[in-house]
Amino acid sequence: MFRLFKVIPSAIFCPKRLGYPPKQPTAWNLFHTTAVKYNGNNSLFASEAEYDVKAEHFLEDLSSTLDELDDYFEDLDIDYAQGVLTIHLGDEHGTYVLNKQRPNQQIWFSSPTSGPKRFEFNFDSSRWVSTRNGEDLLELLNTEIVEINEDIHIDLKNL
Repeated sequence: MFRLFKVIPSAIFCPKRLGYPPKQPTAWNLFHTTAVKYNGNNSLFASEAEYDVKAEHFLEDLSSTLDELDDYFEDLDIDYAQGVLTIHLGDEHGTYVLNKQRPNQQIWFSSPTSGPKRFEFNFDSSRWVSTRNGEDLLELLNTEIVEINEDIHIDLKNL
């Protein structure tokens, strides 16, 4: 018997690289929490839809939590729209920007203090961690905000 299809090792086969259209989201791949292992890291979502849900909830929750900073900054402006969270702490302290990067399944973070960084969701710790050194996104943001004003007590650990 002969085969109609050539067997391609799964490590080489990548439908996205071959130009196949993406699968339509279903209830299963929207809500299951199975991660794909990539380079030994448990950091990729099984679907872009699942990533979108997780990142959207994270950025919305962070936005509403950071509204508490209104007491500490006169010119505070927090805006969340279309996957981009902008935190303007006034001209003196600068602007932080967090945005979703769907193709990479990352959140990109730009800080006036530490510069640009990329974060991926770690399923083992349920946290967004740096792709370079494993630094926690919320710990970094909290540290930088407290460095601006030591009187700030905001709980970002439970997001």
